[in-house]
Amino acid sequence: MKFQDLKHELNNNLDSVYIINGKDGFLRQKAQDMIETKAVSNLKDINITRYNDDNYNLDAILRDLEAIPMMADNRVVVLKDLALRSVVDADFIKKILENNIHHSILLISDGIGATWYKNLTKFATIVDCSPLDDVILQKIALKSFQDNQVVIDASALSMLVQYCSGDLMRINNEINKLSNYVGKNGMVTTAIIADQVHKDLDYNIFELSNAVSKKDAKTALNIVRQLLIQKESPQVLLMMLTANFRRMFFAVISKESNADIAKKLGVKEYAIKVAKDMGRRFSPVKLKNIIDFGGELDYKIKSGEMSAENALYYFITNITI
Repeated sequence: MKFQDLKHELNNNLDSVYIINGKDGFLRQKAQDMIETKAVSNLKDINITRYNDDNYNLDAILRDLEAIPMMADNRVVVLKDLALRSVVDADFIKKILENNIHHSILLISDGIGATWYKNLTKFATIVDCSPLDDVILQKIALKSFQDNQVVIDASALSMLVQYCSGDLMRINNEINKLSNYVGKNGMVTTAIIADQVHKDLDYNIFELSNAVSKKDAKTALNIVRQLLIQKESPQVLLMMLTANFRRMFFAVISKESNADIAKKLGVKEYAIKVAKDMGRRFSPVKLKNIIDFGGELDYKIKSGEMSAENALYYFITNITI
C-alpha cells in the first residue's frame, strides 16, 4: 500500500501489524503518527511504547504486546530502524502475534533496509514510503501553501520541488520559511524561490550531469566552481557525478520498465527517465568507459597520485572537450 492510500485504509480498518518502509523519513514518520493517532486516543504516553537500537529489549517488547491497554482500545508498540537484529527475535514476536491479541498493534518502521522481521510480513499491512513523484509532491506542497494562506504559481511550485530534490521534509521546511517571508496572502514566485531556496546538492549534481552530458564545459565548470565555493568536497562531487553516469548506463542498457529500474535503484521513476534521456547522448560503451574513468580517478585520489579537485576538473574536461 502506498503512503497516500493509508488515510483511506485507516478510516476503514485498523490492522494489528504495520510495516512502514521506504527511504523518505518524513513520510515514514507521518505514517507512524497517523497510525498512532488512529489507534490510541487516550493516555498515549502509557499506551504507546517506542523502541530503537538504544533502548531495545526483547523481553520488554513481548510484555508490551501482551499488556492490556489503559483506558484505551489499543496499545501500540513501535520498533524503529532496528539494525542487526536476529530473525530469532522476530520468531518470538511471531508467537505473540499468532495468539491473535486484538488489543495490541505492532508498528515496525524501517528506513535502513533491515531483514530481521521478514517472518512477520505475512501478518502485516505494508506501507510503502518510497519517495513520491513530483506531481504528488506538488499537490502536497500546494495544499500546505493554501493552509498558510499563501499563493504560489505553478512554475515556482515545480521549481521548489526540484531545488529540494523531492525531499518532502526539506520541502515542508522551505514552505514554512517562504510563507513567513511573503506573509499572509502573499505570493511566492520563481524569483523568490531562486533567491530564498538553496539548491539541494542532488539537484546541483543533476544540473552538472546534464551539462557534462551535453558537453557544455562552460556551464559544467561554473557549477563546479560554485559548489567548491560552498565548500562541497570535490571527491564527493566526483563520486556523485560518476554515480549519475552509472545510473545513465543502467537506464540505457536495461530492457526493464522505468518503474522496475527505479525500484531496483531506489530512485524515482522520473529520475530514470531523465537518466535515459541524458544517457542516449552516449553509446553504452562510452558510458562504461566514463564510469571506469571515474573509478580510476577516485583510486588516484585515494592513493595520493592526484588531488581531488584536479581529478574532478580532469573528469569533466575529458568528457566535454
